[in-house]
Amino acid sequence: MSSLMLINPRKRGAGRSAAQKAATRRMLAANKSKRRSNPSPRKAKRSSARRRNPSALHRIRRRRNPIALGGMGGITGMLKNGALGAGGAIAVNVVTNYLPAFATTGKMVYVTRTVLALALGTVGKKVLGNSARAMAEGALVVNFHDAINTIAGTMLPGSQLHGNAMCEIVNATPRS
Repeated sequence: MSSLMLINPRKRGAGRSAAQKAATRRMLAANKSKRRSNPSPRKAKRSSARRRNPSALHRIRRRRNPIALGGMGGITGMLKNGALGAGGAIAVNVVTNYLPAFATTGKMVYVTRTVLALALGTVGKKVLGNSARAMAEGALVVNFHDAINTIAGTMLPGSQLHGNAMCEIVNATPRS
């Protein structure tokens, strides 16, 4: 039988004794308080089979940027969504002014605006992409605010909402 012969075979050591392993554990325990901890959240304990796997000993630990979590990135996103929502509410109000009177008088105006906002979110997605959803949400928020202001504004104790002043301003016909 043929066997593989190495030119410079690596000598295998006898391994570490139990006393050496115990000394290492004591040293690590003593220096544990001096080690820096990573601010990333702790993961749940892995199973014992995973801990024994030598290839799993190499773990990638990443430090997170604390400024990016609640800093300027969140503010610009909120401003963008707010501007898109306001644009959607204005677009729905402009379209509402071109509809017949039966769809824009009384409480029917809220149903009409809701249908237009939902159409903006679904049909407008093909033209405007994901911005159409934010515009539809803004239009719905303004519509529901106006509806609650008109219908329940005077019934809420201590409320500053009194009637449909906003609806009268938006749906007013221009005077000549």
